[in-house]
Amino acid sequence: MFKAQAINDRLVSGVIAGMAGALAQNLYALVAKLLGLTDIIYVDIAAAVLFHRNYPGWVASVVGLAGHLAVDSIWGVCYALIIEAGSSRHLYFKGAVFGMAIWFLIRVIGVQVFELPVFTGTSPVDALVYFFGGILFGLTISYVLRLLQASH
Repeated sequence: MFKAQAINDRLVSGVIAGMAGALAQNLYALVAKLLGLTDIIYVDIAAAVLFHRNYPGWVASVVGLAGHLAVDSIWGVCYALIIEAGSSRHLYFKGAVFGMAIWFLIRVIGVQVFELPVFTGTSPVDALVYFFGGILFGLTISYVLRLLQASH
């Protein structure tokens, strides 16, 4: 029973951390878009993956945000379970590396597997913006997991 409770807590913590990471990424991307660094932000990418095409409007953005929150929740759970299996030492470094790995994996899957124009048409600057967004995601989930761990 105790083991099941610990896993449940880790899953819930991972979901919370993943959602916080997604929100941090979306705020960061919105600032990057306002500064003219990129035209496409995470909600647009998530919507393009869900619809396999680009729909304008706020409904598509809301669905894209929901999709991004869901996917990043799964990534948050994966990271929480990885940290559970290892140690919490160097948590921020591990988070940054995890974020970089996700960035690379999603770029490869988006371009090679799905052949989504939202990925194939991006510039090196866009890729760099998303790279730093991946690092921000990893740092955010590490921070939130540490906060949640300290509260138990």
